[in-house]
Amino acid sequence: MVWRRAVDLIPVVAEVTWRFPEHEKYEIGRQMRRAVASVAFNISEGSGKRTSKDYISFLHIAYGSANEVETQVESVSGLGYLKEGEKERLLDELLEIKKMINGVIRFVREKNIV
Repeated sequence: MVWRRAVDLIPVVAEVTWRFPEHEKYEIGRQMRRAVASVAFNISEGSGKRTSKDYISFLHIAYGSANEVETQVESVSGLGYLKEGEKERLLDELLEIKKMINGVIRFVREKNIV
């Protein structure tokens, strides 16, 4: 389930960001923690909406937040803040989450389930 994958990524990103240099923990680290949480939060909020259109809108917001986290991962990797292999693991997980979000969007659009 995409929501579970997104929720499970929150503590992973939190653990990574708390190792950032002190001056970055509350700048880019805080923004990364908020963006990764936004993925799960928007999936959850959208699932409670009354129409498929509203649900899909929230799924698009979640997808955008996943894109934001990808850019942040690339940025902090370039600054040398990630351990060996962390960039690839995070980007791989974000890619899978984005694929799953797209799958849910297609399903909701086709079935008009909400």
